[in-house]
Formats: sequence, structure tokens, C-alpha cells
Amino acid sequence: MLASVNAPRYTRSAMILLLSGDDTYRSRERLRILRGAFRKKHDPSGLNIVRLDGAKLTADELSHHLRVQGFLSPKRFLIIENFFSQGARDEQQAARNLFTDGDASGDNILLFWEGGDAPVATRNRGGDRGKNTSRASPLR
Repeated sequence: MLASVNAPRYTRSAMILLLSGDDTYRSRERLRILRGAFRKKHDPSGLNIVRLDGAKLTADELSHHLRVQGFLSPKRFLIIENFFSQGARDEQQAARNLFTDGDASGDNILLFWEGGDAPVATRNRGGDRGKNTSRASPLR
């Protein structure tokens, strides 16, 4: 038998970024810079940049977007706006389960943008799955 049924799955995780705070002008500028860098490096056409409204986003929709392959590009850039501040709590929990179960493709760059004073937890609550992720770089 060449492969074991119980062999561990080794998947690459999606890169996850978070922009939040009261200074929405500078966070939008940073978003513009990151989007431009993605276009320059991975997708000059911009076809693989997707913006989603976090207030209306369901975990099923997020799962769909995480599994879609890039079009003529190895990566996709997903921008999710106001998911933590305006999204439904049950959808947030279901989305968290997507990441802890390893269902997020490593070919995605996921950026959560939160405007205003959003209640965003910065500590990794995945148990021993990772280190404290409370490192934050100020926008300059």
C-alpha cells in the first residue's frame, strides 16, 4: 500500500492580515498599498482581488472563496470588511472553525479590514496551535 489512510494532512495556511483602528484614512491607504503590491507581484489584471462585505458574509460563502483557485495567478487576495464588528457571531465562529480545521488554502491572502473602534481580539485563541499573535505594527 503506497499511502496510509490515516496519514496526516499537511496543508499550507492562508496568510491572514488585520487592519483595524480609528484612523480609517491611514488603514485604507495601507490597504491600497497592499492591494497594489499584490497586483504588481502576483496579478497585474486584478482579477484575483475579491472584496467581501463582512456584515453579510456567511461561513459557507467564505469557505467557497477560500477554496476557489486563482485565475491565471497562483494566489488570490480576499478583502473582508467589518466582519468582526458587523458580522453575525455564529458566522464568525463557523469561520474560525474553517481556519482551525485547515480548510483555508495557502494560495490565499486574507485581509480583514475593520473601520472605527472595532472590538477585535488580538490573541490567538487556537490553544497550542500557535504563539500569541498580539504583535501589531503601527501605520506610519
